[in-house]
Amino acid sequence: MHSLTFKNWDDFKSNMIKKLLISSGKSSINSFLFRGQADSKWDLISSFDRKEKNKSKYDLLLRNFESICKIYNFNEELFSKSRNEPELIAAYAQHYGLPTRLLDWTTSPYFAAFFAFSDAYSLNIKSKSCVVWVINRDSVSLNTAQGLKFVSLSTNKYNYRIKNQLGHFTLSQHSESSIDEFDKMLCFKYQSDDLLWKMEINYSSIEEVLADLEIMGITPSIAYPDIEGYIKEAIYKTGIGVYL
Repeated sequence: MHSLTFKNWDDFKSNMIKKLLISSGKSSINSFLFRGQADSKWDLISSFDRKEKNKSKYDLLLRNFESICKIYNFNEELFSKSRNEPELIAAYAQHYGLPTRLLDWTTSPYFAAFFAFSDAYSLNIKSKSCVVWVINRDSVSLNTAQGLKFVSLSTNKYNYRIKNQLGHFTLSQHSESSIDEFDKMLCFKYQSDDLLWKMEINYSSIEEVLADLEIMGITPSIAYPDIEGYIKEAIYKTGIGVYL
C-alpha cells in the first residue's frame, strides 16, 4: 500500500492527481476508484463482514430479503432484473441499511472526500484528518491472485444514488479480514504494490471543506437524491449539530 499525505484541503485539490499519477506511474486516473473514510484507522471492510464472521449467512440474508419483499409485491421488476445481475439487489438494499459484502467506491475523488468529511462531521471525529482510499482496477497482482471482484452495475434505474455518486463496488472473495489486509498479502506474495493508495487529508475546518464541495455541486441532496438526502441537507443547513 502506498501512502500520500496532504497538509490541507487546498493541497489535496491542487496536488492529488499529480501525486497519484507520479506514485502509480500512470498517465490518467481512469483505472482508479476512490472511497472516503472519516478515520484513517478504519479498515476497508464491508458492513456484512464487519458484523458477521459466518460468511455462509450472506446468501441466506439476501434470500430472506428477497422473500420478504415478494410477500409485499415490492419492486418486482428489480428482482426480475437481478437474475442476470445478482449484485443489483445487494447494491440497492445496502443504501437502505442491509449489511452486504459490497464496498462502495466512486470514480470521483471529490465525492469520496465528501463522504469522508461529512461522516467526520456527523460522528464528531477529532482526528483532524480524513482518508481517501484509491484502488487500482488494473492491478497486475490482483489479476494474478484474484480474490476481489469489481462490480459496475449496468443500470441505475433502481438506484439513483449510484448514478449520482458515480458509484461502483468491490466484492471481497478473499479470506483476509479486509481489503487492506488482502493488499498486504499480495505485496508479500507477488512483490507488487499496485493495488491500494491511502491518501490522508489534514484539515482545520470540516465546514470549510463541505462548503467548498457544495460549490462543486456535491451536497447531501445530490449524493442521496431522495427524501433522506433532502433531510440530511436541511439538518446541516439549519446547523443543529447532526449531519448523517
